[in-house]
Amino acid sequence: MGKVLFCRQVKTHRLVFLLNSLVPLSDFRMARNKIHPRKFSDFLINVIIPLAMGVATYVESDNKVLPELVRNHLADACWAYAFASYLLIIWDREIRIVWMLAMVVCAMGFEILQSYHIVPGTGDLWDVLTYMLFFALCFLANPFFHSKYYKYKP
Repeated sequence: MGKVLFCRQVKTHRLVFLLNSLVPLSDFRMARNKIHPRKFSDFLINVIIPLAMGVATYVESDNKVLPELVRNHLADACWAYAFASYLLIIWDREIRIVWMLAMVVCAMGFEILQSYHIVPGTGDLWDVLTYMLFFALCFLANPFFHSKYYKYKP
């Protein structure tokens, strides 16, 4: 009954009431306080925006407005940067070698599967070089984003 009064006093949504009844409120507050407030900005800048640029490149690829190099490889470059950034964000910008190697194997494996026509697309050495270049760019930018978003003063 106490939780119902709390829910009615604050005028929260029924879903919040359900979540509060399933998870003790103190545990929810503790979990909420552990989330870094700038992590969403890091995610937006380094994952969402590059993916949106890649989608825009695919949409404009038939237009012949963009140079051929950009049309063919910018979407892959954006995907590679966003993928590497996403893995780094998951681990609070600390490089985990096993996951980074898995990322490289995934990218190369995808191109190999394309070259054998198992996956739709064109297996291309330039795509692999693009992936490696933008993975490296992400790793080079990592210390900057780590200091900007994850090293904060208490």
